Amino acid sequence: PRRLVYTSLAKLRAYLPQPAERSENYRRVIEETLKEFDKSILPDDTLPYWPYGTTGNAFVTIQSAWAVAQAVQAGLEVPSGLTDALPHALTQMVLRKSRLEVDPTLRAFAICVLSQLQNEPDDDLTAAANEIFLGRDRLTDEGRAMLAIALHTWSLEPEHQQELIREIPEKFDPRTFNPVTFSSTTRAEAICTWARLLVTPDANPQQLKARLEALMQNSSNLSTQENLWTLIAFNALLSQKPPARLVPA
Repeated sequence: PRRLVYTSLAKLRAYLPQPAERSENYRRVIEETLKEFDKSILPDDTLPYWPYGTTGNAFVTIQSAWAVAQAVQAGLEVPSGLTDALPHALTQMVLRKSRLEVDPTLRAFAICVLSQLQNEPDDDLTAAANEIFLGRDRLTDEGRAMLAIALHTWSLEPEHQQELIREIPEKFDPRTFNPVTFSSTTRAEAICTWARLLVTPDANPQQLKARLEALMQNSSNLSTQENLWTLIAFNALLSQKPPARLVPA
């Protein structure tokens, strides 16, 4: 997760003055980590929970594919094995062809990441997106948000996007931390805020901005996962109204 935070920082770093060596250090750490990912790819194109493990983990594979997508967008050097293997593994999950156990919300996460890796879906992925939508009663709030993001990115089913956003609560009751997917109340709120910013950009953003600001002010008390998704939501906010870049005095 920490490496994913580094790749997500790429857009934010563009607004901040920083020494060239710091930027190069970020690049070095990320690219070395991607090489480790590449060495750990299993025969079925998944990644294990621990480096060099022998059993694939769906969540780790999806999260790592997200890191690859962010690295590619940031112009970093990514091993070709990763850009081929991980999208294939995610596609297998979405199409229910993976040997791993993948629940509906993880399928939504996988298709969300695929939307960041592929310019447009093929017929099979489009059908799978519609199937996941029709079975959305089995999705968590995060799953609904991730599916909405995928549909938005691929310009599919605007009415489905809006329906998914309507079904996401505006206030989040405390929930138990999930040690398998690292889900928490804060992470769910951050992911859902990201989806709202993308799908309903013309809505009054003040409430979303205020809540996002409150989350970021508490960042020192958040987990890496929670900070990651709060950062991604903040990136979405920046894409709506980019701030002026700071320059050294």
